[in-house]
Amino acid sequence: MTLDEVYARIDKYLSNNSHQPILVDVADCTLLSKLIVHYNVGNTFLHANTFAKFDGFPLMEQLKNEIQIKQGIVFLTEISTYLKLQGEEELKSQLRSLLDIQLEGKLVIITNTCQKYLRRFDRRLFDTNRLIFVGDSDDIVSVKIFFIPKRIPLNYDQIEIPYAKSLEQLPAILEKHQNKDVLVFTELTKKDIPNALLDIRVVTSSYDALVNFYPELKSLNKTYGTELQWTELLRILQSGEYQWSDIVNAAQALNFNFLNGTLNNIASNDFKEWIDFLIKKLYGAKDNVYLSAVIAKAENVDDFKILLYDFLLEIDRYETLFKTYYIERKALLSQYDEDDNALIAYCKKVTVKESMAIYYLTDNSKLEKETIIKCIESFIKEHSRDELDIALHQVYPALHEYLSHYNYGQFSEYFDLYKYSKVTNVMFDRFVELAEMEVEERRFLDMPHRAKLIDKMDKKNSHLYFVDALGVEFLAYIQEQCYKRGLDFSAKIGCCNLPSITSQNKEFIADFKSYTIIKKLDELKHDGQFDYNYEKVKQPIHLAEELTIIDKIIAKVDSDLQHGNLEKAILIADHGASRMAVITESENQWEMSEKGQHSGRCCPTSDIDIKPDCATEENGFYCLLNYDRFKGSRKADVEVHGGASLEEVLVPIIEITKRTQNIECKLDSKSKVVTSSFKKIAKIRVYISKTLSDVSILVDGKYYYTAQLLNGQQYIYEIELPDVKKAGIHTFNVIVGDSIIAKDLSFEMKKEGANERKFF
Repeated sequence: MTLDEVYARIDKYLSNNSHQPILVDVADCTLLSKLIVHYNVGNTFLHANTFAKFDGFPLMEQLKNEIQIKQGIVFLTEISTYLKLQGEEELKSQLRSLLDIQLEGKLVIITNTCQKYLRRFDRRLFDTNRLIFVGDSDDIVSVKIFFIPKRIPLNYDQIEIPYAKSLEQLPAILEKHQNKDVLVFTELTKKDIPNALLDIRVVTSSYDALVNFYPELKSLNKTYGTELQWTELLRILQSGEYQWSDIVNAAQALNFNFLNGTLNNIASNDFKEWIDFLIKKLYGAKDNVYLSAVIAKAENVDDFKILLYDFLLEIDRYETLFKTYYIERKALLSQYDEDDNALIAYCKKVTVKESMAIYYLTDNSKLEKETIIKCIESFIKEHSRDELDIALHQVYPALHEYLSHYNYGQFSEYFDLYKYSKVTNVMFDRFVELAEMEVEERRFLDMPHRAKLIDKMDKKNSHLYFVDALGVEFLAYIQEQCYKRGLDFSAKIGCCNLPSITSQNKEFIADFKSYTIIKKLDELKHDGQFDYNYEKVKQPIHLAEELTIIDKIIAKVDSDLQHGNLEKAILIADHGASRMAVITESENQWEMSEKGQHSGRCCPTSDIDIKPDCATEENGFYCLLNYDRFKGSRKADVEVHGGASLEEVLVPIIEITKRTQNIECKLDSKSKVVTSSFKKIAKIRVYISKTLSDVSILVDGKYYYTAQLLNGQQYIYEIELPDVKKAGIHTFNVIVGDSIIAKDLSFEMKKEGANERKFF
């Protein structure tokens, strides 16, 4: 029926003598609006919400009584929405009741999209034109009506869909916006309207509000966050200051620190971490397979933070993707703030990997470094030293650099094994043999005294860094750090005064105009900070902190040199220290009249005492040459000095300067593949962009000093390698004096006349 036809029907009713109500159902809100406007002159319009309580339904008896006493023509509107909320039976019952009212005037009941329920009314109502349909409500698109409690922080001004501030406003809003979803702020739930004919979506949480009103978030699971987190996000988005796209764009532009600029003033760090997690859940992790795997498995941000650490443990060391996972995980964790609880838990869990545990750790944190050191002891039970070198090169490069070879001259084998014994916490037979030989031969007495070496130094424009307890064991590590920073390094090894204690070894300070005293290493060895106590932890976990201290010293030296504060830095130690004297836990039989000092490594002499065979007498003290302590003296906590072991008495005198010129160094193209045989010594040629003297190379832990300029060449050095026999790839460093000028160059060795074999 057209609208004009409807007007005619209604007008006919209004002009006749009938006082029976009629009902007009309109299927379209535009037609409905026109109908109301058409009759809203001279007639009484009664709105059903007038009789409704706040956030409730109309009081029907009160409404009917009002209609009955009204004179003239009354149009009743907005009733059908209330009734549809209460179900089909209530709708039919109440509308039939309204149609049966005895009137003194006229009543036109206007409903909206109720045709399919009214078609089963009494046929006589149609025949007498008391039921009139406008349009076809079967074609009307079903809309969603969202019920939202007021505790959920929605901002009216930020709501893009029509809304009603309470239930009584719903009919007017719905009939005005027929094809649009509508939001209603109400405390009603589905339990209150179990038979509703409308598509009611009860939003009971901030999460529901987000996924319903922000389409870009609809794929997020509720378990991804707490209600407090969802509420905070909703509050931020509803503030009008930020759009979700703003947050996402900031995240992608600034990586993990995106919220610091975007939401810094209104969001906590925990909330920022959660947002970061949500974005990853929604958009994934491009080109990062480890992060993608973690995101896929994590159900919430707490899961994510734990899995970021722990997921690697689910991957077998020998799986193809393990290396990729390891590298990506390490990079990721370095970008996040360290999670102490997750890290502590991870370092406990990793022990289930037993001898393989080392491969699951990184040098990102102090705790992991210490855990690596703890794991080494079990690692070497099943793996060789070469395998340990390879593993440490990957997981803890600094420790690998500490263990790297250095030219200690006649003491090279001793200190190579000393460092290895210290790191592994094992006194190897060969090292014990060498240590016992030193007790007998006392070769340190043949070394130049530190004072003589200092006297010969050029101290002009130099600054002394007096590093208490800096043993020669750290020379390879310092050499490496200088190379990384582009500094020239030169070192000599001298002998300190006995006993090897500070009070007997600081006379050299007077030789320098300016100096800095650094005691952190010594304090670390004495005080047993943190868990650095042999009685608590047997492994040398303090070594991680020792290397960190040295890093800071070299960084300070570099800074002073680069800023022009000095031309030369000179690092000198008063004495070294011994870890072996701690782990042997050996108390000798000699009980002296005087109490042993420095954990029993030295003891004042007395006329009534007999000098032990394992001691040397200097400056009024007996100093132990072996790893004993005098009877009755206390055990050392970390490391000890005062005795006469090589690591206690040999000290470094190091000169560091800025490298004034970059030196290019590369393998000659003809040397990329070399051959050797029983009669033929392998040779390589190296190009160095500056004519230098004292050039050597380090190959497979052995130094070769045969580098000579090739005849007729200014920059090509030829080096014979008589001990390099093994076929395969060999890496080497180029060293000038004591300074490394190039690292990790490589050549391939082939056996002349032999068939090449490959073993898998």
